[in-house]
Amino acid sequence: MNITVAICCYNSEKVLDKTLKKLREFTPSNILVLVIDDCSSDKTGTIAKKYSAEVVPVSYTHLTLPTKR
Repeated sequence: MNITVAICCYNSEKVLDKTLKKLREFTPSNILVLVIDDCSSDKTGTIAKKYSAEVVPVSYTHLTLPTKR
């Protein structure tokens, strides 16, 4: 069975690193972690990208919204 964990973020640099570390500690090999960044202006994206190069498969998406709705 495959497991997917979705983490939606906005300016979450203070908690994202700890969250991804904890997932890495007890994660089975069949897990995919999705980090969805809602246009953060802090280091959320940098932290998510750091983990995407490690053993835990992390997929990082940075959302951008149109300027006019």
